[in-house]
Amino acid sequence: MDGDENFVPARHATITLGPEHKYVGNGKIERHFLHPAADYCRGVFAEPKLARSIIFAKNHYFAIRDDAEGESNFVLPLLAHKVERRGDHFFCPGRLGLDVLIYPLGKEPAKTEVSTDPLLNQQKLVMTRKDGDDHLNLIYWTEPSGKGLVIEPFGPGYHIKGPGFEDYLFLTAEPVKLREGQLAFEGRAGLIRLGGPKPQLLLFDGTRIEWAGKTVTR
Repeated sequence: MDGDENFVPARHATITLGPEHKYVGNGKIERHFLHPAADYCRGVFAEPKLARSIIFAKNHYFAIRDDAEGESNFVLPLLAHKVERRGDHFFCPGRLGLDVLIYPLGKEPAKTEVSTDPLLNQQKLVMTRKDGDDHLNLIYWTEPSGKGLVIEPFGPGYHIKGPGFEDYLFLTAEPVKLREGQLAFEGRAGLIRLGGPKPQLLLFDGTRIEWAGKTVTR
C-alpha cells in the first residue's frame, strides 16, 4: 500500500457489512494449520460477531468462508480486464498471465456488483449475501484458456476436480458428521487430496477424517 488513502485499511477490506459497507476492523486468529499440501486459518471478530475461515489448497485455489450476523459483502479487487458470469463461476481474464475463476458455492448471492477503478485499472467484484446464507467462495487461477473446475456438492462439503488433482473439501460454519462410502469426516474444516502417489488427509478443525481405511483423528 502506498500513498494517501491507500494507507487506510478499510480501502483494502475484502469483507464489509450491510448496504453501507461497514468496515469490520481487526480480529484475532483463533486457529491455524500449516502443511505442504494446504494451509488453514480461522479468524474471529467479537464486535460485530463475524468469523472468516480460509483453506489454501496449494498451487490450485483458495476457499474462503464468512459467517456473519446480518448482511455481509465479499469484496474482491482483481487485476483483470473484465469480470463476466459463465455458468457456475465468474471469469476474470488476468493481466499477469493468469486467469482467475471465482465460484460462489452454497446459496447464490442475493446481489452481485462489478465496478472498475480507473485509477488503479482494476475490477472489483462484490457479492452480497443475507443473514443465514452460506457465504463460501472458491478462487481458482489458471493459465489463459485453461480448464475450469468441476465442483459438486458432497454432503456438507464439495467434491472438486481440476487438472491433475481431485479434492474433497469441508469448510462449514458448525461441526458436521458425514460417512459415505470410503469417506468419513467429523469437524468443521478438512481436505482430502487425491491424485498423487497416496491420498493426503488434512484435519484442520475437527476430530476425524478418513479415506479408504486411512484415518486421522484428533
